[in-house]
Amino acid sequence: ADLASKSSAQLWWWRTHNEVNERVRRIEESLHDGDPAHPKVQWPTPEQCPGCRLRPSSFLDQRAIVRRASGDRSVPQPPPDWNTVEVTAFLTRYYGGP
Repeated sequence: ADLASKSSAQLWWWRTHNEVNERVRRIEESLHDGDPAHPKVQWPTPEQCPGCRLRPSSFLDQRAIVRRASGDRSVPQPPPDWNTVEVTAFLTRYYGGP
């Protein structure tokens, strides 16, 4: 498999997961109905992957949405506080694979 394509797919799923998780966190917070056993946090946590974050910051404050060249859909991009090389390495270790 092409490493660039694999990395791109990993990062797309990771970014989308974190964006949705943040949206759900805000909803749960506003309705006071979140599950304390499963808090909605940006993943991976600093404890799971110390090298994945460059500096602490809010996902919402740093979020950027860019348009694909085709213009047919928005793709969430990582906030500047993430080291995507480390995130890709973490995802490969976490889920397995070469």
